[in-house]
Amino acid sequence: NDSWSIFSTLLSIVQIFDGKKMNSSWAVDCAARLKLEALMSCIEQNENQKSEGQVMQHTDMSSILSEATIYCGNGDRYAVLVKRILTKTTEATESLDADYAFLSKYETIQINQFWSDAGTALNSESYDEMFLSLTKIVILMDMKTGPWMFDLAKKLQTFLESNNASVDNVKRHLETSCDRYNNRQSILLRKLLSKSIDQDDVTIRRSPQSCTEQKKKKKHDHSLPAHYKSTINLLQRIPTSLSSWDILINDAKPSYLSLPSRPIFVDSCTELECLQSKLHDVAMRSEGGSDLSLSHFVAFDTEWYSAATSTHLATIQLSILEEGIPSSWVVDLLCADNTPNNAMTCNLLRWLFVESELNLVGFAYKHDLHMLSTYIGQDIAISEKYIDLQLLAAHQMMEEEDISSLPGLKSTCDYFLKFGAGAEKNWGDYSLSKKEQCSEWGRRPLSPSQMEYAGLDAAVLLVVLADIVRARS
Repeated sequence: NDSWSIFSTLLSIVQIFDGKKMNSSWAVDCAARLKLEALMSCIEQNENQKSEGQVMQHTDMSSILSEATIYCGNGDRYAVLVKRILTKTTEATESLDADYAFLSKYETIQINQFWSDAGTALNSESYDEMFLSLTKIVILMDMKTGPWMFDLAKKLQTFLESNNASVDNVKRHLETSCDRYNNRQSILLRKLLSKSIDQDDVTIRRSPQSCTEQKKKKKHDHSLPAHYKSTINLLQRIPTSLSSWDILINDAKPSYLSLPSRPIFVDSCTELECLQSKLHDVAMRSEGGSDLSLSHFVAFDTEWYSAATSTHLATIQLSILEEGIPSSWVVDLLCADNTPNNAMTCNLLRWLFVESELNLVGFAYKHDLHMLSTYIGQDIAISEKYIDLQLLAAHQMMEEEDISSLPGLKSTCDYFLKFGAGAEKNWGDYSLSKKEQCSEWGRRPLSPSQMEYAGLDAAVLLVVLADIVRARS
C-alpha cells in the first residue's frame, strides 16, 4: 500500500513497454492488471485481519492510487503514461452490481470491469481476450462460498443476448479456448457454457409462431452425423426395448427423478471384477447378431475435484439396462497409483473406451474423454461408437423450439418430460436435481445424495435417448 512504490514500479513497466514500440493496448492491460492487484491486496488484507481476529477494515485503494498520481506531476512522456494508467484504474467505478451481493465493493468493481472487457472483446471478435476476461471472473467468483454458478450462467446468457451475439458461435470459440487448458477455471467456464449449468429459461426460447408455422421454417443448420441417424433407425426396429420415464419416477420422492435402485460404489478389485463381467455381458449381446437395442449401450459421466491449481477425476459413472431397468455404478478414481485397484481400474477403462466396440452414450463428453485419457495414460479417439446426447437432444428440440444454445442435461430432461413421452402422463413437474453438482467429490465416503446424483446423471441418458428415438419414429 505504498503509493511511491506503485508509481516507481509503473514507471519501470512503462519504460519497458514504450521502448518496444508496441501498438497493442498495453496501457489498458496494465490498468486492468493494477486493478486486479489492488483487489487481491484488499482480499489478502481482509483474510489476514480475519485470521488475527481483527476488525475488518477496507484499505481505500482509490486514495492510494490517487496519491501515486501526484508523483507524476507534469513530467516527461513516461510520467504522463503512468498518470494515464493510474487515472484509468481509479476512474468512476461507484455503481455496484446487485447480482453480487456477497462480494465486497472492490470485488464487484473488478467483476464489472471484467464484464466490460469481455464486451469489448466480443464486439471486436477477439475471442481469446473474451476467454481471458471471463476466466478472471470465474477465478474471482470461485474464491467465494456463495452460490454463484447459477447466477453467473444466467448473466452470461443475458450478456451474450444483449450484445446480439451468435451464442452458438461464441460458445464454440470459448470452448475451444477451454480445451487448451487443464485447470479448474477453464473447466468451470466450460460448465457455465455447455454442460453443468442448466436453466429452465436460458436454453429454450418459445417462438410466438404456432407449431405448424415452426415446422415450415427453415431448419437450423445443425446436421447430425450419419452414424447418429443410422443408430436411431436401428433402435426404432425394436420399440418395445425403449425405456420410459416411469422407471425414474418415484412417488415417494415428488418433483425429482430418482433411480429405481441404489447405485453401486466400486472401490475394490472384487467390485471391479463384477462390473467388468456386466460390461462384457453387454459386449456379448452386442456381438450376438441381434438387432440393436438400448441394452447394447453403456452410458457414462464423470465427476471431478480440484487440488491446488489442478483438476482431477473423482468418479466415473456407468449405467446399463438390465431387463429394461437402469443399473448404475459409481467407480472410485481416487485410488493411489501403483495399487491393484488403480491398475485394474485403468485396464477396465482402457478396454471400455479404447479397445471395445461397445456403444457409448455421454453428454457433452469431450472434456470427460480428455480427463479419462490423462487418467489411463492413453489417448481416447472419438469414433462412431460414441453418441453425444447433447447434440442429439439439441437437434430434436430444434424441430419444435427456437433454441439459442446447446442445452444442458437438466434442461434436456425438462424438455422431454414436458413435451416428450413424459407429457402423456403429466410428468412435466418432475425435474433432474443438480443440488450435488458442486459438492466435494474428492471426499470419502460419498454421501447417499451424491451417489444418487452421480448414478442418475448416467442412467437418465438412456431414458432420454429412448425418448428421442420414439420422437423421431
